[in-house]
Amino acid sequence: MNLHYRPKVEDYAGEVRLVNLRTARYDDQTEEVEFGELAIFVAPTFVITERRGSHGRLTEARQRLERRPELLALGSSSALWAVLAEVVGGYPPVVDGLEEDNDQIEATVFSGAVAPTKWICSKRRETTDFYRAVHPLVAVVDTIEHTTASPQLRPYLRALRATFSRTLENHSRPRRGCTLLRAELSFRSAMRAFLMRSGTWFRPRTYCGRDSR
Repeated sequence: MNLHYRPKVEDYAGEVRLVNLRTARYDDQTEEVEFGELAIFVAPTFVITERRGSHGRLTEARQRLERRPELLALGSSSALWAVLAEVVGGYPPVVDGLEEDNDQIEATVFSGAVAPTKWICSKRRETTDFYRAVHPLVAVVDTIEHTTASPQLRPYLRALRATFSRTLENHSRPRRGCTLLRAELSFRSAMRAFLMRSGTWFRPRTYCGRDSR
């Protein structure tokens, strides 16, 4: 499996389907998002997973199926649903972590304190990377829902899609916050440039995260 694949579905001969997913985990100690990739090969008689990078164990996916014997009896399609549910279930803690980081940045920037530019840029990049990594999963779940060989799974897939859509909606808050912060820092930069051109010099408390010397 090639790294940096976006979530997608591919069908091959012999009724084999490949589903690529992106996993994500927020590390509370480093305050960083760790990404991983998960490839799921699904056929009527088997399910094979290949994992790279940061990912959770799939033990809970198996346990989720074992608690629903009526779904377990549906075969490999139900195993795919269980893995999807496991991956999507790992996204909300990431959104919570990014939102908390965004709140800290807002408090720093708008208080007039020295803003750590490198950290702000890192958080903005993480927020964007997370959105780009997981948003294509909407189309993946839609495709699986409409093409599943087990119609009994469709209500569960629709519920999964609804959960994922709420996660994306919550994720829009830190994305909007990063946009506002970028605008605030751009305004400060433009104001400093104007004052320097006009011959007025001052030392702002914050300019792109560094004191002007």
